Parts: sequence; C-alpha cells; structure tokens
Amino acid sequence: IFKAVTGYAALKSGAVTAETRIFCSGIFSLGHFSYRCWRRAGHGRENLVKALRDSCDVFFYETSQRVGVKKYHETARRFGLGRPVGIDLPGEASGLLPDPAWKKATLRQGWYKGESVNLSIGQGFLLMTPLQMCSLYATIAGDGLCFRPHVLKDADVQGVDTGLRRDCIAVIKEGLKAVTSPGGTGHYAAVDGLDMAGKTGTVQNSHGKDHAVFAGYAPTSKPQYAVVCFVEGGESGGRIAGPLTGRMLAWLLKQKRCGN
Repeated sequence: IFKAVTGYAALKSGAVTAETRIFCSGIFSLGHFSYRCWRRAGHGRENLVKALRDSCDVFFYETSQRVGVKKYHETARRFGLGRPVGIDLPGEASGLLPDPAWKKATLRQGWYKGESVNLSIGQGFLLMTPLQMCSLYATIAGDGLCFRPHVLKDADVQGVDTGLRRDCIAVIKEGLKAVTSPGGTGHYAAVDGLDMAGKTGTVQNSHGKDHAVFAGYAPTSKPQYAVVCFVEGGESGGRIAGPLTGRMLAWLLKQKRCGN
C-alpha cells in the first residue's frame, strides 16, 4: 500500500506525469540484479493509474531511479510516516522510514540503488503500523488533511493541512478507485452500492505465510471513513483483507445512515 506514497512522489517531483507510460515485461534489471513483478508475465504499458490498479511492481521499480530515496523520504514524512500518529493510547510505535542517513548511523553502510527499488513498493527496511496505514489513507481521502486519531468518539478532531498537492492526490485517488473496480487487484473488496477506493498489500513474513493487508476509504465522492484490515498469514490482500475492508466500510456507512 506504500505505492500510493511513491506514486505521489513521482508525480510531485516531475519524474512522471499522469500520462507517462512504462513498459512492464515482468522484470526490472539494475546492474547485475533483477527484480520481478508479482505478475511474472508482466503488465505491458502502464501509466500511474493503471499501475496502482494492477499493483504493477515494475512501474514503481523504474520510477524509483528517477525519483530517488530523498524525495521518497520527504513525501512519506508529509504523509505522517516514520513517527507516531499521536493516538491517545500509551506505547504507540513509530515505525521506520529509512533513508541513507539512518542506514549510515545504524548499519554503518551506504545506501544502494537497489534499496530504493525495494522501498518503492514498500519493502526493505520500511516499517509501518496498521494505524499509520489507516492514517495515510485517511490523509489521501481528505485531499491532504491529516487527522489525529482518538479513541473517544466525541473527541475534538481537527484536520492539519500537510501541504500535499491536491492535483497529485487526485491522480492517486483515481488509481485507488480503479483498484476496487472490475479488473483491479482489489475488486473482491467491492460491495454492491458502495462507492469505495483502496489498495491491496502483501507483507513479507520470514517466519511463515505472508500477511495480507488492505487499506480503503468510502465513499469516494465524500469520504467519511478509512479502514485498514491486516490479516496475519492471510497471504492475499486482494482476496482476504479486501472483502473484510469492504464489508466494514459498508457496515459503518449503514450505521451512520441509521443514526447509530
């Protein structure tokens, strides 16, 4: 789901436009290393909206070399990553937003171009909590307004303007809506009568089956709720976490209509 961040960074930096197309053959080569797309046969020519819809790894691999880790880091910080979101509960984790300075101080090693490739799809050293994932997608849904989450329903919640560009966010939102449309990787999340958007995710797990994640919000025309579903060992964000997210959003909106 981090691809929404790197996609925004690519637009904002001018590395790509909404019309830029990159060919995905299923593999991206960098020096002596090869990085595969999840779809081994490739996706063909993709623009950013389609790359989000299809979760095309090669599109983001390619743009990583045009954007660079510095811009990724700056963008992710604007989205509130790498630090606690500030919920009124003790013990919130900060996650980890890596960059060359962090790696040099922590591991005493330089940053390699291949690490930017991994970061572009949310892998490598990056760590995000489910709460940070939800805050990220709430910020996208709010066109750049970031809301500090609270446990109490009647807490005074004020949106903070992150300075993110709405025109760039609009392109990302178009891609996220395509994810849950027919042909998108998250089409199983779709619920009849529900206008929603979101992104599938797979979290690599060295101790067993990969974790499944889906981040979404609804309705897309005037977002009211953002939800993240994280299923440990679920393997597929689209098939497992996506439908649960869609049902949760549908239930929340139904409760609001009923005044509950």
